Amino acid sequence: MVLEGQDFDLVAGDNGNIDIHVQTENSVGVLIDVVLTGALITWVLKEEEDSASALVTKTSAAPTEIEILNQTTYPGHFVVYILPADTASMTTPHKYFHGAKVFDVTSHTHTTTKGYITLSPKVI
Repeated sequence: MVLEGQDFDLVAGDNGNIDIHVQTENSVGVLIDVVLTGALITWVLKEEEDSASALVTKTSAAPTEIEILNQTTYPGHFVVYILPADTASMTTPHKYFHGAKVFDVTSHTHTTTKGYITLSPKVI
């Protein structure tokens, strides 16, 4: 299930954490959490949604980039960590597309998040 309109603001060169909750519908239409244990998650930041290449790519293969939270305590949750270096040299003010995709252990692919980050100029 794609969460559209996941828009937020960030100041260029600041840290940012994006907490994403992944759910899907079961056979009777009830939303259930997607178990992320063992999943591979990729998050991208792009100029536009249809841009051929990403400006920033993060993966759960590197837990300092994307952390899959404890699935007993926080089922279906992961956090994307945006570091100052990821956005420090980007054009501001500007809107950039971001999106995440989960490849779970049952070989299902879930596009989980789509939205825009409004990047503001550095204050200092």
